[in-house]
Amino acid sequence: RRADLHRAARRQIADGVCAHGVRRRERRGECPSPRRVRQPAERLSEAHRVRALARGRPERHDRLCEGRLAAALSTAAGLLIVISSSFAHDIYAKLINPQASEAKRLAVGRGAIVVALFVAGYFGIDPPGFVAQVVAFAFGLAAASFFPVILLGIFDSRTNREGAIAGMLSGLVFTMGYIVANRFLGMPAWIFGISAEGIGTVGMILNLAVTIIVSRMTAPPPDEIRAIVESVRVPSGAGAAAEH
Repeated sequence: RRADLHRAARRQIADGVCAHGVRRRERRGECPSPRRVRQPAERLSEAHRVRALARGRPERHDRLCEGRLAAALSTAAGLLIVISSSFAHDIYAKLINPQASEAKRLAVGRGAIVVALFVAGYFGIDPPGFVAQVVAFAFGLAAASFFPVILLGIFDSRTNREGAIAGMLSGLVFTMGYIVANRFLGMPAWIFGISAEGIGTVGMILNLAVTIIVSRMTAPPPDEIRAIVESVRVPSGAGAAAEH
């Protein structure tokens, strides 16, 4: 009898969860009312799917949630460390205040973490889109800012600092401005109908063109920089493979 009672309780819980999910989708306007459209077989099928999830042991569900939370926290911690070190050492110490002490760099890095936490918290509470859209925005911004410079920095010895900075800024500003205007200001997709999720490709092409043009119009990089690029292209110890 106890096993039968447990099965009946799980069945009731599954039916309640199923009905609650359907009502939430109705309120959001994601699907019409099941009372008018859905057939009994469809409702039964959805209930069976929820019951299949509810039949598992509770500790398994807890471990699954713990794994998801741990993965999210570890990813967030790693990204915060990257943001802190990049801003403190690559931007503040090299461009803003080259004479800064280690204590000053540490304080600036901690401040960057606080700012990044507030920005991430805001977008977590009010996200600009669902997960796939946010990932598309991130990859589009990365493609429009970093990829052309990395590619030309390895395979084009004429690329210099001025060209890389101009290309990164042009691609980043264009892509970010298009995303903000399209997603938040209501601007239509005016570039061949390309959505905000795919505009990173256009930003990448713009970055590539600006980097090449500005690099050709300014002084070439020093010989030591060219030697570093050549060592990246043909690493030491390549031997006959490099000659071939």
